[in-house]
Amino acid sequence: MRILISKAALSSIGRKWFVYGMSRKPIRSKRTNKQPPHSTPARTKTGGGGLRVSSTDSGKFLLDFLASRLDLSRSQIKSMLDRKQVQINGKTVWMAKHRLRPGDELRYPSPKAAKQDNPKRVPVHIYYQDADLVVVEKPAGIIAENHASSLEERLRKELGLPKLRALHRLDRGTSGLLLFVKRPDHREAFVDLFRSQEIEKIYLAVVRGQLPHKEFRVDVPLDNIMASTIFRVIESQHPYHQVECRILTGRTHQIRRHLVHSKAQVVGDRQYQLPDIPPPRELEEPWLLLHASQLLFTHPLSGEPLSFESPLPLRMEQFLKKR
Repeated sequence: MRILISKAALSSIGRKWFVYGMSRKPIRSKRTNKQPPHSTPARTKTGGGGLRVSSTDSGKFLLDFLASRLDLSRSQIKSMLDRKQVQINGKTVWMAKHRLRPGDELRYPSPKAAKQDNPKRVPVHIYYQDADLVVVEKPAGIIAENHASSLEERLRKELGLPKLRALHRLDRGTSGLLLFVKRPDHREAFVDLFRSQEIEKIYLAVVRGQLPHKEFRVDVPLDNIMASTIFRVIESQHPYHQVECRILTGRTHQIRRHLVHSKAQVVGDRQYQLPDIPPPRELEEPWLLLHASQLLFTHPLSGEPLSFESPLPLRMEQFLKKR
């Protein structure tokens, strides 16, 4: 058994903490440039690390706190959070902007293990490919573009297409259909489809809240520009609903923001939330239960009508089946 004992400090530091192991010999925390005196490291049986949050660090975001204490990059710490490898007071926490409180006890893998840990590569399904276009299903948890570990960069290497670029984006936590163009000189023709709203985009979402009707439309400005979304309830298991979302415009986080306006939210959304406390089962979901399910448009170069559909992901099905 491990016993944590506090002793009043004899210096201006305040309080000093000691961890007693089986030998009952106290192990004093060492000060380093990375470890200010008010944060106390602790040993764990698994070889990982531990810290206790002091009043000085109260209110700090989890990611910021760990970045200031550990010999790891912010991206490495974020990956550690995404893999649910950080615990606070014995409970797994993966939200980078989780605010810390005095006395919180953090546990995490050793920095050495975190640097060496490579998460299992998630397979990517290619739905369609021609001389100009690639349509893939992005798994939740993968960045879409403009990052060394993005799906865009991965496809460039796997397909041998160094100039391939994403035509639109999906949030990291959103899964579903994503379009990529192979040739830079053809990109503008596809971008025009989005500008002129000639691409029909349909999403599936698992939502919690009191929706006004089985089918309803929201016309509410976002970022001072009018945005429109049509929602249709497919299935309901109070307080959760499987909802089809058709976006008629393309504003940032449009579905999520319009749902909150309608007194509902996407399960797993940590940014656009209802004012109540979410049920514990929602806290177990690391990503948004939001899926880009359908894309319908006419190929701007060949004139061929194209339609792609990706079914409801297993993670969303499993959530709806839970009682």
